[in-house]
Amino acid sequence: MHGILRLVLSHHLGTPPAQIEFFEGEYGKPSVAGDLEFSISYSGDYGLIAVTSVPAGVDIELVDPEKITPEMIEEVFSSSEKESYFDDSSADTDTFFRSWVRKESVIKAMGTGVSFPLHLVESRLDKESYSATYGGKEWRTFDLEDVAPGYIAALTIAGESDPRIHIKDTAHPIQ
Repeated sequence: MHGILRLVLSHHLGTPPAQIEFFEGEYGKPSVAGDLEFSISYSGDYGLIAVTSVPAGVDIELVDPEKITPEMIEEVFSSSEKESYFDDSSADTDTFFRSWVRKESVIKAMGTGVSFPLHLVESRLDKESYSATYGGKEWRTFDLEDVAPGYIAALTIAGESDPRIHIKDTAHPIQ
């Protein structure tokens, strides 16, 4: 997947893939010189790459009901979300994973990585995308529909206005 990332960034930067230099932020988020932002995620056989001009985070997860353990529910959901999740008769495996990828995309966009506990990021458990403010920035999160069968994904970007999202290609199997 990292080779594919180099090819994608090469296209956007106009630099040969081997000459792209990566830097790490305070919490380990990779970056490149210039105004280009990117995020990478992979799970199972699929991966996603987001390339933007503003801070962004993307996450994709294979929907696997066996991952939903009491420990994962504690790690992913805030107190109010746990209450909503267990009180909502329509909440299902997809609801759990939708919340998880939204939160992962938010912390990736913020650049805090796993140092920021997921249960501190509030996510609406319905299917609508939403925005939140943190660290003086507005963060907009969007569900990415139909990326691959059996997968759920989300994109978070910094900015107050609606972004122009252009998905050049959907998820592809990692080979």
